[in-house]
This record gives sequence, C-alpha cells and structure tokens, in this order.
Amino acid sequence: FMYGEDIDWCYRMKEVGWQIHYAPVTRIVHFRGESVKRSNINREAAFYGAMHLFVDKHFRNRYPYGAHWLINFGIFIAGNAARIRKIWLRIFWPLIDWIFIALIIAGGRWTRWGNVGLNASVAFSIAVEATVWVLCLIGFGAYSSQRGQVRPLIWGMGLGFLINSSFTFFFKQFAYSRYVNIFALVVGTSAIWSWRAALSRLRTTIAWQRFYQRRTLIVGVGETGQKVINQLKMDKNSPYAPVGFIDPEETTIGSLIDDIPVLGGENDVSRLITQEEIEEVIFAYDEVNHNRVFEIVSKIGSQVKINFKIIDRNVVSESEGQIPLLSLEYLSPRRFGKSIRKISTLVVKR
Repeated sequence: FMYGEDIDWCYRMKEVGWQIHYAPVTRIVHFRGESVKRSNINREAAFYGAMHLFVDKHFRNRYPYGAHWLINFGIFIAGNAARIRKIWLRIFWPLIDWIFIALIIAGGRWTRWGNVGLNASVAFSIAVEATVWVLCLIGFGAYSSQRGQVRPLIWGMGLGFLINSSFTFFFKQFAYSRYVNIFALVVGTSAIWSWRAALSRLRTTIAWQRFYQRRTLIVGVGETGQKVINQLKMDKNSPYAPVGFIDPEETTIGSLIDDIPVLGGENDVSRLITQEEIEEVIFAYDEVNHNRVFEIVSKIGSQVKINFKIIDRNVVSESEGQIPLLSLEYLSPRRFGKSIRKISTLVVKR
C-alpha cells in the first residue's frame, strides 16, 4: 500500500468511466521518505514491487504474455539500477579515501626505501591497511552527518593507526614499518582533511555554482514568472540558471524582464531547448492551463532528455527561500529502458 495505490485507484476510476480532476482547494505537505526512514521498509523493494503488482493485476490477462513479460522485465532492470546506484552512493566517498590512503602508504614506502617494492604480498598488505583505516573512519561517522567535522576523521585515523601497528605483533606477514604507519597517519589525515575542506570551500564559490546550475527556461512572463526570477536570483544556492523567458501570448518577444530576455513563444520551446542547451523548463503561468502544460511536456519529453517543473501562483507568492517546484516527468525511460517500453507498446498494440 505504500507505493502505487494512487495509480491503481486512478486507473480503476478510468476503467469504469469516471473522470479525474485536480482540485487545488487545499494544501498537503508531503515529507518524502519519512515513513521509510522511521521503519525497516526497503524502499526500492516496496516501490518496484508495487509496480509489479500493478502490472500483474491489470495487464496479465489483458495483453499478450510477451508484452506483460517485457514490462515486468523493464521494472526489474529499473529496480536493480536503483539499488546499484544506492550502493554506489554509499561506497563512493569511502572508496575515494581508500585510494588516497593506499597511495599515501605506497608513498611512505617510497620515501623510506626509495621504491615501493610492489608485488602481490605488498599490494595485499597495503590494501588491508587502507581498508582498516576506512572501516575505522566509517565506524566514527566520517561518512555520515558528521562527515564535515574533524573529530571523526582524527579518531578514525588514530584507531586505524593503532590497529595497523598491532598487526606486526599478531600477524608476521603484516610486518608494517613504523615509519610507513606514522607517515600514512600524518599525511593521510592531512590529505583527507585538506581535500574535504577544499571541496567544501569550492562548493561555496560562484564558479562552482555556475558549473552545477542547470540552464533554465521560464514559461510565463506575468507576475508569477517575474517572482520566480527574483527568487532564483536571491537564492545563491539555486540549482537553476535562468536563460530566458517564454511568452505564451508572444507579445513581449525580444524584450528584457529583469535583464532576462524573452526568447519566444510556446511553439519555440522545442527549438530553444536545443539552441540554448536547456536542461530545465519551469512553467510559471499566472493561470495554469494543465492541458497545455501536458501537451508541451509530452511533445518535448519524447524527443529530448529534459526536466520539467511547474509552480502554483499562490505558492510562489507565499514561499520564502527555495521555491517549491512540482516535477513533471514524461514517463519514457532513456536508453535501454526506453527501448523496452517501445517494444512492449508495439506488442500491446498488435
């Protein structure tokens, strides 16, 4: 019930001939992921499991077996890709530190004896030593919410040094040099702290923000569109870099609004996305025409990989700081997933 119940409900309504309407007469704040955080529920398993249930419930006996199998296979691929990504995000920073420490240990050997003396035994001992340090850093929370603090780093590196130094007394094959261990402790701690501090500093620079900001078109030149631009300009951490406006009425094309040019009308959106290398489109109408929005999204989303956002006039008037935007997704997976969906659609139509 945690995922997919809204899709199932709406699908069943459509099946019996009912109409579905959006009524913006109230407001609900959804804290995404909070239920999962407070339980032992596996989000990926529940989310993609709900997709399988929906497909089996409504499509198993309605469409050919091949189409049903392809849809389930696409869900299987998407689910495993999400799990792999989650695992990768967890191990990325520990892996970077592991590489740093392993190189520093090798550097310590080089400064001590003039060469690393790399062979299978030495490579294994360096890997074990680096792994011990990273595990200690993990244990002291160096990759959790405390990752920006110095204390977990110092405690983790210190405990790792003690463990690695004790290996010599218990395991003769790990005859680590005290010099190399001290070198790795001092240089490793300094290096890891330095690159983290440098990265934190870099993230506050204008150059970094411009590099990571996404080139954005604002659809709507009225009061809502202008408020969106003003708030984006005031928010230094905004991920959006406004490139231009789209005027649905096409009466202000060629003019400037807050130094941002009006580049064209709604019929020009597809061309401007390619021409201006747009990555985001924000719909900021004073009066939202949902049919027109979905028409544009479905037309452009099938051609290019782009992110769409929409904002309500009342929300932008009341919001402070970061603008609350609603994502609109054209439900067509990219690359392999897109091919799977196209094939299954053709089979169903046959």
